[in-house]
Amino acid sequence: MSALRINIEQTRAAKAYEYASAGKPKGNYEAHVRKMPMYILNNGLTNALAFAYSKQKEEGWQEMYKQLTQWFRTDDPQQIIRAKLSNDEDLMKVVANLDDQTLRLVTAEAIALFVWLRRFVSEDAMDD
Repeated sequence: MSALRINIEQTRAAKAYEYASAGKPKGNYEAHVRKMPMYILNNGLTNALAFAYSKQKEEGWQEMYKQLTQWFRTDDPQQIIRAKLSNDEDLMKVVANLDDQTLRLVTAEAIALFVWLRRFVSEDAMDD
């Protein structure tokens, strides 16, 4: 049993680094990523996603929304809503129709991912 097991936090960290590296040059991506956890905590995930969804014409918002969708569609090791989020289903539509318990899990997962993203989006962290 010498195989290394990667835990959920390590998976989040690795993906957040990948997302931050890809999202850095686009619009106000860094500012949006930094604000999103507080939007979620203050307004709830559904409202925060609706706001991000409405701002998708702006590059930073579009990139962040796309990455969050990708996380839940393919990268989330817990697979909380993967079955509900088919390739053609929009994240906003799925989240708006979740039961309370699943919504709490998805909210906690989104915040956890954004905590890692915030660590990697600063200019200093990405210059290495």
